[in-house]
Amino acid sequence: MLLSKTRPISYLKSNTAELAEELKNDQNDILITQNGAAAFVCVPIERYESNRQALALLRLLNMGKQEVEQGRHSDAGEAMSALEQELFPEGQRKKV
Repeated sequence: MLLSKTRPISYLKSNTAELAEELKNDQNDILITQNGAAAFVCVPIERYESNRQALALLRLLNMGKQEVEQGRHSDAGEAMSALEQELFPEGQRKKV
């Protein structure tokens, strides 16, 4: 991520509304510095929400990968058979 804008924390303190408008209009992240060092990044809400969703998906993928590595998986046919047995015990499944 390349940050095109950097602002000191004093700017944030005295120009909060302007900074919010800038984020809304430009859709670019803004690096906030404190004592000359990077402190945090202000991010447009759309990107923040998108990043959270992407992170959640990555976590799910990682959980799935770990389960496969631990041998806790089955093929689709086995999974469907197990699901049918759970939903329709002892052959109670109605033919369509």
